[in-house]
Formats: sequence, C-alpha cells, structure tokens
Amino acid sequence: MLVSPATFMVDDAWFYLQIGRNLALGLGSTFDGETLTNGYHPLWQGLVALLGLVSTDRTWMLYSAVVLQIGAVVTALGLFYAHAIRRGAPYPIALPTALLLSQYTDKGWLSEGPLTALLLAAVLSTQGFASGLLLGLLFLARLDTVFFVGALLLLRRCPKTAAGAALVAVPWVLWTLATTGH
Repeated sequence: MLVSPATFMVDDAWFYLQIGRNLALGLGSTFDGETLTNGYHPLWQGLVALLGLVSTDRTWMLYSAVVLQIGAVVTALGLFYAHAIRRGAPYPIALPTALLLSQYTDKGWLSEGPLTALLLAAVLSTQGFASGLLLGLLFLARLDTVFFVGALLLLRRCPKTAAGAALVAVPWVLWTLATTGH
C-alpha cells in the first residue's frame, strides 16, 4: 500500500485529494477551481484539506492520507475487537474483520471507508453526550449513515446523545443548504 498507493485507490479518492488541495490553497470547496461543490463526505474531506495545509504537494498529500487511513484501520480493528470481547463473541476478530472489509470492498482506500469504520467502532463503546458527538461525526464521515444515526438516536432515547449529534451535524447541514441550496 505504501509503495504504490495509487494502485489501490478508487476514483473518488482523486476527487478528495484535489478538492482538499483547493481548500488548502484558499480556492474554496471546488474541484476545478470554479464550480462550488458539496459532493463529498465532509469529515474525510476536511481531514484531507488539513493535510493540504501542511503541504499542497500532491505526493505528500497522497502518502499522508494513506498513513491516516492505516491508523484508522488499526484503531478500528482494536475497538471492534474490544467490543466483541466485552459482548462475549466466540470469534472476536471475525466481526471487526468483516465490518472493516466491507468498508474497503464498497469504498476503497483513500476514501471515507476507514474513517467511517473507526467512528462506528467508537460509537459502540460510548453513551450519552460523547456518543452523540461521535454519531454526529459518523454522519459527517459518510452522509448516508444518517439512517443508522437516526435509528440509533431513536433506540437510545437520550436527549444528551441527540444534542451531541446535532451540535456536530447541524452546522454542516446549514452551511451546505446556504451555499449550494441542497
């Protein structure tokens, strides 16, 4: 992976890197430097843009994003494994491996999959306001998790959890509605 990261990248990864670079250069949320876009999952895009603040060199950004993702994968595996042990799973490594692999077969490297898996693993270990903050981040990591986040908020019936999720998610929703109209 570190020898030739481009070999493992999905097409969306190139978009994240270019938009992140443009954000870091002060050109705004745009791929081509002209057209405003919100066609990405904002948390991963924000992390890629932060890499660009350190250096806008494309190769540096590419390898740095790979390192971030490897860290997310290792941490997510550990959190999933710990959760499976606490629940008494007979083969505790099976669940984390399956969940993590599902993120790669669907999303690939240098996209939002590893970050989504990491946040999902973290949500399993928290309650209350902290859980809400993580659920909000999970939504921002992969916007279609809104259904999972909403279902979990309904199941947990905890106003503190809902407040934490709203605190993180609502500013993005308001920004994207105000700037793009959708």
